[in-house]
Formats: sequence, C-alpha cells, structure tokens
Amino acid sequence: MDDQWVKQLDSCYLNLNFKEDEWQSRYDYHSDFQKQYESDPEKVRTVAEMYALKYLKVDLKNFYLIKLPSAYKSICEEFIDNENQEPAKDYSTILQDSLNGDYPFRGLAHCLIGAIEENHKADDLVALDENQKPAKDYYAILQDSSKGDYPFRGLAHCLMGAIEENNKADDFVALNSYWLKPKPFLEAFIDRENKNRARHGVPMLTLDTELSLRAQRYADEIARICDIVHMIDNPKYGADHPDHQYNGGWTGENLGKTATTYLTDSDNGVDVANTFYSEIKDYPWPEYTGNNADYLKIGHFTQSVWKSTTLAGYGITRNESCPVFKVYIVARYFPAGNRMTYYKDNVLPPIY
Repeated sequence: MDDQWVKQLDSCYLNLNFKEDEWQSRYDYHSDFQKQYESDPEKVRTVAEMYALKYLKVDLKNFYLIKLPSAYKSICEEFIDNENQEPAKDYSTILQDSLNGDYPFRGLAHCLIGAIEENHKADDLVALDENQKPAKDYYAILQDSSKGDYPFRGLAHCLMGAIEENNKADDFVALNSYWLKPKPFLEAFIDRENKNRARHGVPMLTLDTELSLRAQRYADEIARICDIVHMIDNPKYGADHPDHQYNGGWTGENLGKTATTYLTDSDNGVDVANTFYSEIKDYPWPEYTGNNADYLKIGHFTQSVWKSTTLAGYGITRNESCPVFKVYIVARYFPAGNRMTYYKDNVLPPIY
C-alpha cells in the first residue's frame, strides 16, 4: 500500500466537508492502516471492515439521508442505526439483491424503495422494475431495442417522457433532432447507392430513420459474433423478427464486412456500397430467371438497384476483437427486392 492510495482516500473525505476533528480521526485511521499492513494483513482487513461499516453508518446519517425529503427520513432513519435490521417489505425483485439479508443496510435500501412506492406509486416504482415496459416508447430517440431486452429500459424511457413533459420546447426537441439528423456515414452510403441507381434510370432511395435504427441494431449483432449471417438465417432472429419487417412487409437486406479499420465509417460505407454494385459484372442480362448459383453472385447488386425499392437505412459497427474483419455494415431496404419473376421489371440495364 503506497502513499498515493491514502491520499486518494483522504481527498474523497475532504469532499464530504467533514468537521476538522472528524476528518482528523479518519486520517489517523488510514495512517494506522498503512503502518499495520506489512505486519498483519489479515488483522488489518478485519479492522478495515469494522471501520468501513462504522463510517458508512455515520455518512449515511450525517450526509446522505439529510438531503432526502422528510417523508423518506421519517420512514427509514431507524434502519441506519441497525445495519442488520430486516425490511418490513421485501423489494428484491426490483433491487435484484439477495433474499438472505447478507449485506449491511439492506433494510435501508428496501425501506427507501418502499418510500418511493408510497409517495410515487404511479411513476417511479414502476420505472424501477427492470422488466417494466415503458408507457410511451422513445426508442427512435434512444436508439435502443424495441423489445425491452435490457434491464431498466422502462426507466430510461420514463426519463425521456419526463424531459418531453417538462422541456418540450428545448431539451426534448434538441435530443430528437440530434438523433434523427443524418450522420455522415448514412449520407455517404445512400449518396453512393443513389449514384449507382441513377445509372439504371430508377428512382432515388430515401433515407429512412426507422430502417437505419433497425439496420444499426443488426450491425451490432453481426459485429458481436464477427460474422455476416442474414437475419432470416440467424436462429436468434428469423424472417418474422420485427426488425426484418416494416409496414406490414419484409425488408430487403445487404450485409458487408471489411478489415479496413484505418478508413472512416463514411469511406467504408462507400467502399461496401461499391462492392455491392460491382456484382453487376455477373448479372445474366437481360434477366435473372432463378439460377441459385447466379443469385449468390448478384444478390447485393440487384437489391441495391431494385426499381420498386424506395426506402433504405444503414448501420455500421466496429469490433476490434474480431480476428480479421472488424467493420460490419447492414443495409435494409423497403419494399424488399430480389423477388422471383420481377427481375426484368426492376433490374434495368445501365443507360450510361
């Protein structure tokens, strides 16, 4: 144990605005702690636990609880005097702690949750339930999963609702515009795809925020597993997954990967879009009629220039721990292309 460790502890205590005698007492304790460490580590560990508990009790009473509303103090103060006192009502489901009461001041923690329930039943306690779904969904702003598959997602969305309710004209609008503003990667990717489409005389794609959010979520997934697996072939998802559908129909999907981590996301996006389009060299003009061997060579190209596709969204994720390919890109399209018997009408030859 070096002096730096003791100094760090001391700085923390100074920030609590102790009275001089209280601070000195704690400083003396740390000095003794340092001196005894070499001679009897086990004894020091026991003493440290005892003093930690003592000071935690003091700090709870003198510095923390006094800052809470009176309703909380009057209900919970008794639990500070006895760190082993069991709570009157158990909130282990919310706190995710042990049912055995095997940590100090567990009663206090549960008591405070009870005070929240008593004073804010309709809002705060519900938000504390890790599995509670939000009353209103803000995933378009938070860019999280619409399935509620992470703890306390309801709380995050509840806080967004509070921002909207109290600061509609400022904070919420600012957050909304920040997330919905096209990023350079998105702009670069759709610009390249639209330039490729222009060669075939088909309508330009429109960047769609929702499709981009869904593409980003799946980009995160394939980067996590370091492999490009189409969503319909991924046992974790499948064709009926909500992110694979849009406005009552399936979406089209192109996947790409690259090892060029030295490039920006925008440059990698352009590179992958060009890779999709490069498959034009293998297209069996004037029409693809169903040879699977051909499809494996042309599917990215045909989806990217599919005439009746009007909306697109893109996602990109880097994973430096992947062995070779560390950048993963997902492009999602609607309406989906690559539909049999429709190639002649939707994959048109270049006009220049």
